[in-house]
Amino acid sequence: MEGHSVILQDLITNSLDRAISNTKYYPKPSQYPPSGVKRQIQSHIEACFDTKNEALVWSVISKLIDTKGVDNKMAHQRAVSVLLPLVEYLSGLLNSRSGSVEPLAGVGRLCRAAITMYLGGCGNVEPTTEVIEWLLEAVVLCRDSKILVDV
Repeated sequence: MEGHSVILQDLITNSLDRAISNTKYYPKPSQYPPSGVKRQIQSHIEACFDTKNEALVWSVISKLIDTKGVDNKMAHQRAVSVLLPLVEYLSGLLNSRSGSVEPLAGVGRLCRAAITMYLGGCGNVEPTTEVIEWLLEAVVLCRDSKILVDV
């Protein structure tokens, strides 16, 4: 019986990994702000936790923070519409599942990327209260009080 559960877990892991790999989280630039993207990302992350595949969260994060071929304006839009809300979501998810925010592979890089992408394209735009809260949540989640100064 134990062999069957290992095979089943491998099947689940491989299926989830394939679903993540085949997903384009960001729409074309003309489709901003993205609709349904946050829910899709959250579903994949919840599936990772629910199936004991937390390591696959990094696969989601790495796709989201990839900025190859992305200009500062689009990176800024991604930070505001997807990454910073994801930081808040992950913080709440980690807190609700363990009672405290514990390190998760890639979360520090997500926080740094979200902050960098936001600041790199904000120009003279004054951040909203919500964005300030997200930025502060990113600082707390990545456990790096110097991150806003270093960017």
